[in-house]
Amino acid sequence: MKKIFTLLAATFLSVSLFAFPNKTKLTISTNSKKAVTILVDGRNYSDRQNDDIVVKNLAVGSHNIKVYQQASNSWFNKKNELIYDGNVYVKPQSHTIVSISRNGKAVVTERPMTSFDYPSNGQNGGWNYNHPKAMNDRGFDQLRYTVNNTRFENSKLAVAKEAISQNYFVADQVREMLESFSYESSKLEIAKYMYDRTLDKENFYVVMNGLNYSSSKDELSRFIRNAR
Repeated sequence: MKKIFTLLAATFLSVSLFAFPNKTKLTISTNSKKAVTILVDGRNYSDRQNDDIVVKNLAVGSHNIKVYQQASNSWFNKKNELIYDGNVYVKPQSHTIVSISRNGKAVVTERPMTSFDYPSNGQNGGWNYNHPKAMNDRGFDQLRYTVNNTRFENSKLAVAKEAISQNYFVADQVREMLESFSYESSKLEIAKYMYDRTLDKENFYVVMNGLNYSSSKDELSRFIRNAR
Protein backbone atom coordinates (compact mmCIF):
# COMPACT_ATOMS: atom_id res chain seq x y z
CA MET A 1 0.00 0.00 0.00
CA LYS A 2 2.83 2.40 0.85
CA LYS A 3 4.46 1.76 -2.53
CA ILE A 4 1.16 2.42 -4.31
CA PHE A 5 0.68 5.69 -2.42
CA THR A 6 4.22 6.78 -3.25
CA LEU A 7 3.65 5.96 -6.93
CA LEU A 8 0.39 7.90 -7.01
CA ALA A 9 2.02 10.90 -5.34
CA ALA A 10 4.86 10.89 -7.87
CA THR A 11 2.40 10.58 -10.75
CA PHE A 12 0.32 13.50 -9.43
CA LEU A 13 3.44 15.64 -9.10
CA SER A 14 4.49 14.86 -12.67
CA VAL A 15 1.04 15.74 -14.03
CA SER A 16 1.07 19.01 -12.08
CA LEU A 17 4.41 19.99 -13.53
CA PHE A 18 3.22 19.34 -17.07
CA ALA A 19 -0.08 21.16 -16.45
CA PHE A 20 1.73 24.36 -15.41
CA PRO A 21 4.79 24.56 -17.66
CA ASN A 22 7.74 26.70 -16.74
CA LYS A 23 6.79 29.48 -19.15
CA THR A 24 7.54 33.19 -18.86
CA LYS A 25 6.36 36.39 -20.47
CA LEU A 26 8.14 39.76 -20.62
CA THR A 27 6.30 42.92 -21.73
CA ILE A 28 8.22 46.16 -22.33
CA SER A 29 6.44 49.49 -22.80
CA THR A 30 8.24 52.81 -23.36
CA ASN A 31 5.29 55.19 -23.95
CA SER A 32 7.60 57.16 -26.24
CA LYS A 33 6.45 59.64 -28.86
CA LYS A 34 9.49 58.79 -30.98
CA ALA A 35 10.56 55.58 -32.66
CA VAL A 36 12.62 53.39 -30.36
CA THR A 37 14.73 50.27 -30.63
CA ILE A 38 14.54 47.72 -27.83
CA LEU A 39 17.28 45.18 -27.21
CA VAL A 40 16.78 42.21 -24.91
CA ASP A 41 20.07 40.42 -24.23
CA GLY A 42 21.43 42.08 -27.37
CA ARG A 43 18.61 40.87 -29.61
CA ASN A 44 17.01 43.66 -31.65
CA TYR A 45 13.23 43.89 -31.44
CA SER A 46 13.10 46.55 -34.19
CA ASP A 47 11.86 50.12 -34.34
CA ARG A 48 8.30 50.68 -33.22
CA GLN A 49 6.26 53.55 -31.83
CA ASN A 50 3.63 53.66 -29.09
CA ASP A 51 3.33 49.90 -28.86
CA ASP A 52 4.46 47.13 -26.52
CA ILE A 53 6.91 44.40 -27.33
CA VAL A 54 6.24 40.99 -25.82
CA VAL A 55 8.91 38.31 -25.41
CA LYS A 56 7.64 34.85 -24.53
CA ASN A 57 9.42 31.93 -22.91
CA LEU A 58 12.62 33.69 -21.89
CA ALA A 59 14.88 31.60 -19.71
CA VAL A 60 14.40 32.14 -16.00
CA GLY A 61 17.02 34.55 -14.66
CA SER A 62 18.44 38.02 -15.25
CA HIS A 63 18.07 39.68 -18.65
CA ASN A 64 19.48 42.97 -19.93
CA ILE A 65 17.20 45.55 -21.53
CA LYS A 66 18.47 48.50 -23.58
CA VAL A 67 16.17 51.11 -25.10
CA TYR A 68 17.39 53.53 -27.76
CA GLN A 69 15.26 56.51 -28.80
CA GLN A 70 15.52 58.41 -32.04
CA ALA A 71 17.04 61.78 -31.17
CA SER A 72 16.76 63.39 -34.60
CA ASN A 73 13.92 63.38 -37.11
CA SER A 74 16.30 63.98 -39.97
CA TRP A 75 15.88 61.30 -42.65
CA PHE A 76 19.55 61.43 -43.58
CA ASN A 77 20.99 61.79 -40.09
CA LYS A 78 19.11 59.56 -37.70
CA LYS A 79 20.72 59.40 -34.30
CA ASN A 80 19.74 57.14 -31.44
CA GLU A 81 20.29 57.91 -27.79
CA LEU A 82 20.31 55.36 -25.00
CA ILE A 83 17.45 56.19 -22.61
CA TYR A 84 17.48 52.99 -20.55
CA ASP A 85 19.98 50.27 -19.70
CA GLY A 86 19.06 47.88 -16.92
CA ASN A 87 18.53 44.30 -15.88
CA VAL A 88 15.29 42.55 -14.98
CA TYR A 89 14.92 39.19 -13.28
CA VAL A 90 12.33 36.93 -14.88
CA LYS A 91 10.82 34.37 -12.53
CA PRO A 92 9.34 31.03 -13.56
CA GLN A 93 5.65 31.05 -14.53
CA SER A 94 5.55 34.85 -14.28
CA HIS A 95 4.56 37.78 -16.46
CA THR A 96 7.08 40.58 -15.94
CA ILE A 97 6.01 44.05 -17.08
CA VAL A 98 8.59 46.83 -17.54
CA SER A 99 7.17 50.32 -18.11
CA ILE A 100 9.84 52.88 -19.03
CA SER A 101 9.00 56.59 -18.78
CA ARG A 102 10.36 59.27 -21.11
CA ASN A 103 12.95 60.29 -18.51
CA GLY A 104 14.35 56.76 -18.39
CA LYS A 105 12.79 55.56 -15.14
CA ALA A 106 11.52 51.99 -15.09
CA VAL A 107 8.59 50.53 -13.17
CA VAL A 108 8.69 46.72 -12.92
CA THR A 109 5.63 44.72 -11.93
CA GLU A 110 5.03 40.97 -11.87
CA ARG A 111 1.98 38.80 -12.28
CA PRO A 112 1.86 35.04 -11.62
CA MET A 113 1.01 32.87 -14.61
CA THR A 114 -1.95 30.49 -14.29
CA SER A 115 -3.64 27.92 -16.50
CA PHE A 116 -5.86 30.74 -17.79
CA ASP A 117 -2.79 32.19 -19.51
CA TYR A 118 -2.67 29.15 -21.79
CA PRO A 119 -6.10 28.98 -23.47
CA SER A 120 -6.83 25.81 -25.38
CA ASN A 121 -8.32 27.68 -28.36
CA GLY A 122 -4.87 28.79 -29.46
CA GLN A 123 -5.83 32.44 -29.77
CA ASN A 124 -3.24 35.14 -29.23
CA GLY A 125 -0.44 32.64 -29.65
CA GLY A 126 -1.65 30.61 -26.69
CA TRP A 127 -1.60 33.60 -24.34
CA ASN A 128 -4.49 35.48 -22.83
CA TYR A 129 -3.32 38.02 -20.30
CA ASN A 130 -4.24 41.65 -19.73
CA HIS A 131 -2.28 44.04 -17.52
CA PRO A 132 -2.74 47.69 -16.58
CA LYS A 133 -0.48 50.12 -18.39
CA ALA A 134 0.23 53.75 -17.52
CA MET A 135 -1.19 56.40 -19.85
CA ASN A 136 1.36 57.09 -22.57
CA ASP A 137 3.10 60.47 -22.82
CA ARG A 138 1.04 61.66 -25.76
CA GLY A 139 -2.25 60.91 -24.04
CA PHE A 140 -1.05 62.44 -20.77
CA ASP A 141 0.10 65.65 -22.50
CA GLN A 142 -3.32 65.91 -24.15
CA LEU A 143 -5.03 65.41 -20.79
CA ARG A 144 -2.88 68.13 -19.21
CA TYR A 145 -3.66 70.46 -22.11
CA THR A 146 -7.39 69.87 -21.72
CA VAL A 147 -7.35 70.43 -17.97
CA ASN A 148 -5.16 73.53 -18.25
CA ASN A 149 -7.55 75.07 -20.77
CA THR A 150 -10.64 74.42 -18.68
CA ARG A 151 -11.77 77.71 -17.14
CA PHE A 152 -13.01 77.00 -13.60
CA GLU A 153 -11.27 74.97 -10.90
CA ASN A 154 -14.31 72.80 -10.20
CA SER A 155 -14.62 72.06 -13.90
CA LYS A 156 -10.92 71.18 -14.04
CA LEU A 157 -11.43 68.68 -11.23
CA ALA A 158 -14.40 67.11 -12.98
CA VAL A 159 -12.55 66.76 -16.30
CA ALA A 160 -9.47 65.33 -14.64
CA LYS A 161 -11.37 62.82 -12.50
CA GLU A 162 -13.31 61.51 -15.49
CA ALA A 163 -10.06 60.76 -17.35
CA ILE A 164 -8.28 59.44 -14.25
CA SER A 165 -11.05 56.93 -13.56
CA GLN A 166 -10.46 55.34 -16.98
CA ASN A 167 -6.65 55.21 -16.96
CA TYR A 168 -3.56 54.28 -14.95
CA PHE A 169 -0.57 56.47 -14.15
CA VAL A 170 2.92 56.51 -12.67
CA ALA A 171 3.86 58.69 -9.71
CA ASP A 172 5.75 61.24 -11.82
CA GLN A 173 2.58 61.84 -13.85
CA VAL A 174 0.60 62.42 -10.66
CA ARG A 175 3.11 65.06 -9.58
CA GLU A 176 2.84 66.76 -12.99
CA MET A 177 -0.94 66.68 -12.86
CA LEU A 178 -0.91 68.70 -9.64
CA GLU A 179 0.67 71.58 -11.57
CA SER A 180 -2.58 72.00 -13.54
CA PHE A 181 -4.45 73.23 -10.45
CA SER A 182 -4.26 76.59 -8.76
CA TYR A 183 -5.58 75.81 -5.29
CA GLU A 184 -3.79 73.66 -2.73
CA SER A 185 -7.05 71.94 -1.81
CA SER A 186 -7.49 70.85 -5.45
CA LYS A 187 -3.92 69.55 -5.65
CA LEU A 188 -4.46 67.47 -2.53
CA GLU A 189 -7.82 66.17 -3.74
CA ILE A 190 -6.37 65.04 -7.09
CA ALA A 191 -3.35 63.43 -5.41
CA LYS A 192 -5.66 61.33 -3.25
CA TYR A 193 -7.93 60.51 -6.18
CA MET A 194 -5.02 59.30 -8.33
CA TYR A 195 -3.43 57.11 -5.66
CA ASP A 196 -5.51 54.02 -6.47
CA ARG A 197 -4.79 54.50 -10.19
CA THR A 198 -1.02 54.70 -9.68
CA LEU A 199 0.96 51.62 -10.68
CA ASP A 200 4.19 52.41 -8.81
CA LYS A 201 2.79 53.31 -5.40
CA GLU A 202 6.25 52.75 -3.89
CA ASN A 203 7.33 55.96 -5.70
CA PHE A 204 4.33 58.03 -4.62
CA TYR A 205 6.56 60.07 -2.32
CA VAL A 206 7.55 62.20 -5.36
CA VAL A 207 4.01 63.59 -5.37
CA MET A 208 4.86 65.47 -2.18
CA ASN A 209 6.97 67.82 -4.30
CA GLY A 210 3.79 68.99 -6.01
CA LEU A 211 2.28 70.26 -2.76
CA ASN A 212 3.15 73.67 -1.34
CA TYR A 213 2.36 73.34 2.36
CA SER A 214 3.66 70.94 4.98
CA SER A 215 0.13 70.48 6.33
CA SER A 216 -0.97 69.15 2.93
CA LYS A 217 1.98 66.80 2.78
CA ASP A 218 1.18 65.50 6.25
CA GLU A 219 -2.45 64.92 5.27
CA LEU A 220 -1.41 63.04 2.12
CA SER A 221 0.99 60.91 4.16
CA ARG A 222 -1.80 59.96 6.54
CA PHE A 223 -4.06 59.15 3.61
CA ILE A 224 -1.44 56.82 2.09
CA ARG A 225 -0.82 55.04 5.39
CA ASN A 226 -4.56 54.43 5.86
CA ALA A 227 -4.95 53.24 2.26
CA ARG A 228 -2.31 50.51 2.57
